[in-house]
Amino acid sequence: MTYPNVGIRVPAFQQLEREINQMLGHLNPQPYATRANGVSAGEDEANVYIEAIVPGLKAEDIQITFDQGVLEIRAERKAAPEGAVRTLHRERPSGEYHRKLKLNTPVSVEGIRAEYKAGILSITLPKSEAAKPRRIEVATGA
Repeated sequence: MTYPNVGIRVPAFQQLEREINQMLGHLNPQPYATRANGVSAGEDEANVYIEAIVPGLKAEDIQITFDQGVLEIRAERKAAPEGAVRTLHRERPSGEYHRKLKLNTPVSVEGIRAEYKAGILSITLPKSEAAKPRRIEVATGA
């Protein structure tokens, strides 16, 4: 099927789905976090590392909290405002991004750092001293 007066070919079911989403999307908006926004986690002896793909945001629009072992990331990408140009097709996601990650490793809250660059949010959480591996000296018996 082709949109009239535009010439963009779209399979019939995709067009129907798009039209239904435009009519009813406000009733059950899909969170931005479910739209291919991956999160990766890793660790070394000193830190836990979290990376989240959250493109198209400003650093000041991202809120990060850490409470009782849970790292929470929140942000919102607003939809482009409708102006003089009528939208024909939109794949750029908008809406709320919300992820909660439970960490099993105790971390030092004071040292948590976050950086946002090129659509990637990188969070470094330093492990608490109690969580870091340490060598135990073996004493000789007398």
